[in-house]
Amino acid sequence: MSIFAALQFNTSFGSGAVGRYDRTSHSRDLLIPVSATTTERRADVVTGLATAGDFLYASDFPGNRVRVFTTAGVLQRDISV
Repeated sequence: MSIFAALQFNTSFGSGAVGRYDRTSHSRDLLIPVSATTTERRADVVTGLATAGDFLYASDFPGNRVRVFTTAGVLQRDISV
């Protein structure tokens, strides 16, 4: 079982990433880039997360879309909003 969390700006991946954390080891085992924006620093780029079954839904505020990934981090599709 995993926990997903939106991450703040970091020089190594910019903004708009989601980290997957292993509940047993308490370590991040996956980094999922959600937004390609480079203009937002210390802003809420990923404003919402949800999981359903094997899917992760992550909002990309600057991109005006919801991105759908597998819980393994594979992009499935984008939903324009």
